[in-house]
Amino acid sequence: DEREEKKDVLNMLLNQNNEKCQRNRLYRRIRAEFSITFRIIEDIKRDDHRNLSKQLHRFTADAIAAGIGMVPGERALGLIMNQSVRDNILLPNLDALTRIGWLDRDAGDRLVAEVMELVDIRPRRPDLKASALSGGNQQKAILAKWLARRVAVLLLDEPTQGIDVAAKAQIHALIRDVVARGGGALIHSSDLGELARLCDRVLAVRQGRIAATLERPASLDEPTLSSAIGG
Repeated sequence: DEREEKKDVLNMLLNQNNEKCQRNRLYRRIRAEFSITFRIIEDIKRDDHRNLSKQLHRFTADAIAAGIGMVPGERALGLIMNQSVRDNILLPNLDALTRIGWLDRDAGDRLVAEVMELVDIRPRRPDLKASALSGGNQQKAILAKWLARRVAVLLLDEPTQGIDVAAKAQIHALIRDVVARGGGALIHSSDLGELARLCDRVLAVRQGRIAATLERPASLDEPTLSSAIGG
């Protein structure tokens, strides 16, 4: 009846508003973290190492607390290579596993086993040093620690560079899953096919400036992207 129809319309509007608010919160988080990044870059330019050290420490802690995970372009920057896969996955999750000052090791072991299975890290040996993994599995290990924390936003720099086709497809699926759960992914990649497959919007940068904004479905394909960046 008319009352039910009004109720359905109201629910639909509320859901749309909730989704919009969630997107706005994600955008605000990303903008805030990137403003900090730019300040860090300025410190590097000024060679202000003392302030840079403080900024980096605060930036990392604040980003994690805000629900943001970073997958850097160099895997050595995303993992402690001489530590185990287990320790690398647990590192950003210690606060969630600590009870009255004590680490719940059993809960940690369960979490590591769960995410290693989820992202298909091979071999399934959490005690193995990160340096012993293949490039593709190292990249999965970086993603695993943020998936374990259930971050709201992933910042990814060349997420599949230098890995095999199978691992690349798996990582693409994991990124899509984060977005499907309501999260966000901000990707920097020189692989135009990757951007065309993964992104809803692409900012094409030429000589340090945004040259074009391309959106799905009309303009997100490799030839258009290549033309936008001057390729």
